[in-house]
Amino acid sequence: MKRPKRQRLLEALILPNTNEHRRLERKEVDRHIAVKNALLDSDVGRIVNLHEDGFMIIGDGEIRADCLYQFVMVLNEEVDGSARISVGAECLWLKETDSGTQYWAGFHIMDISERDRAIISKITV
Repeated sequence: MKRPKRQRLLEALILPNTNEHRRLERKEVDRHIAVKNALLDSDVGRIVNLHEDGFMIIGDGEIRADCLYQFVMVLNEEVDGSARISVGAECLWLKETDSGTQYWAGFHIMDISERDRAIISKITV
């Protein structure tokens, strides 16, 4: 029996240190990538891991699960002439950190240009 798409997406974007299977391997990034809410021009957090279909952040910005966001990922140096990646993403889950001052959040990328998808491929190790 085929699992629903949402279940497969959740399995692809889970918290670190769990032993569940993923559809795509989480990949660390080789640089600091800040994440900003493009509509509010506010800081959300930073990328922890990233792949073509999703990403995980740690942050303290305003985020809620089951909501759609337009983000700009701000790279600390240019890749192919650009230091920004724009994505439309859905927040699949949130989990507060042990300190209670930040959260982990997993996102599914819903909208991204081919150019920005190619940049993601280049910055993941």
